[in-house]
Amino acid sequence: MVTPAGPVSLCQGESSALNVANTGLATLQWLRNGSQIPGAVNASLSVSQSGTYKAIATISGVCSDTSSAVTVNVNSLPNASVTSVADSFCAGGSTILRANQGTGLTYQWKRNGTNISGATADTLLVKGTGNYSVEVRNSSNCRKTSAELNIRSVPNLTWFVDLDGDQYSAGVTVSACTRPANGFLACELLGTNNDCNDLDATINPSRQFLAYAGTGEYVSSLISPLQGSPYTNFRFEVVYFDLNNQPPPATFPR
Repeated sequence: MVTPAGPVSLCQGESSALNVANTGLATLQWLRNGSQIPGAVNASLSVSQSGTYKAIATISGVCSDTSSAVTVNVNSLPNASVTSVADSFCAGGSTILRANQGTGLTYQWKRNGTNISGATADTLLVKGTGNYSVEVRNSSNCRKTSAELNIRSVPNLTWFVDLDGDQYSAGVTVSACTRPANGFLACELLGTNNDCNDLDATINPSRQFLAYAGTGEYVSSLISPLQGSPYTNFRFEVVYFDLNNQPPPATFPR
C-alpha cells in the first residue's frame, strides 16, 4: 500500500513523499505513468511531477505485487505583479498600488516582507514609504509573491509664482513637490520678490525706466544717468522762469 492514497495536489515547485510500508525482503520499483523511474527503488519516493504512480514489490525475482495507483497533480502558480502610477508621492500624500487581476485570485499585501492587516483587495492605498509586494493565491491554493516595489516620499519644494512669465516673481510662493502652474524654483528666476506688477511682463526691474517732465513755471532736467531701474540714484536740475518767461539770474538756487 502506498501512502498517501491520493490524489496528491501540489503547487509548481513543491514536492511530496510517497511511501510504501512493510516491504520485508521485497525489492521495490516505482512506476510513473506505467514506466519505471530510473533509480527509484527505495520505500520512499519524492514526487514533483504530475502523473500516476505505483510501486511494484518483488520477492526473489519471482513473486510480485503492484500497489494501487496514486494520482499526483501539479498546479501552476498564479502570476503576481504590482503596478503603480508613480513610485513616489509628496510629503503628506499617497499613491495607489494595483495587483494583477484574474478569476479566482485572492490577495495579501506586504510591507517590508510583513503582511499588512486587512489588506486583501487587489488595490492598496499607500501613505507610508517602504518596499511593497503582494502575495497572490489562485483557486488551486497555489500562491506566489510579486517582486517588491519601493515607494518613496518626496519632500515639498518652494516654488515662486511668475504669472506674466518675465522671470520675476512678486514673492508669492507655493509649497509642493511637483511644479505648480506658473511655478518656478528660485534658481530659474532673475528675481524672486521684486516684480511690482506680476500681471504685466513689460513691468519688471530689468525693463522699467524712469523719466520726469517739467510742468508749470519750471523745467526739470535729468542730468544723470539717462535711464535706470527703481533702485538707481538719479540727479536732477530744476530751472525756473519768471512771469516774463525769463530765466532767473545765475545766483538763483537750483
